[in-house]
Amino acid sequence: MAAWSVSVQISSLKHVPPDFLDKLGTRREDVCLRVQGALDGASRETGASRWGRGARAGEAFWAGDTGSLEWRFDSEEALRRAEKKTPLLKLYVYATKGGANVDPSPSNSAAVGTLNLDVRTLRRGVRTWSKLRGAAAPAEILVEAAAKRSAPIVERPAEPPAKQLGRGSTTFELCVSLEKAGDLRKLVGRELEDAATYSPRPRYWFSYE
Repeated sequence: MAAWSVSVQISSLKHVPPDFLDKLGTRREDVCLRVQGALDGASRETGASRWGRGARAGEAFWAGDTGSLEWRFDSEEALRRAEKKTPLLKLYVYATKGGANVDPSPSNSAAVGTLNLDVRTLRRGVRTWSKLRGAAAPAEILVEAAAKRSAPIVERPAEPPAKQLGRGSTTFELCVSLEKAGDLRKLVGRELEDAATYSPRPRYWFSYE
């Protein structure tokens, strides 16, 4: 039975009103944004955004997988049950003062806005700029979302515990023994035939680096 997933990629947010950042009481460079989403009782959250430069200095970006949210389901039927239970996926955007390395808390964070996605329409996929509702309206967020079949998660068996040999400063000697070599013609080619005419005959050795 094929597994399914609902994936949301947050790429950018623009047109944040200057007065919203002023209310935070800190520089824009010291503010990072995150996006939360909840589906079928499971919450996901992006990483922290970074600010653009130059002409796009007022735009927040999520690089690579830092803007990804994903929910996985064992089957399409499980996805349908989740759609029926939670037809709207609500994305909640919030800002945190102090930079990406500061843990968000009610005292250092503020709501930016929300956006609702209809999960039942995501099989067609969507990629669009959408306006947020809330404190930072009319800020816009670039969202790409889709519901699709996905490869099942393969659980690898736990590896046996490693055994430590020596200490960090211990020197080890690696010994490699070569018993025999055959069918060297494929490896050496015509050089092997020419060697029969040399005097003294050349010798060959095995080198490992």
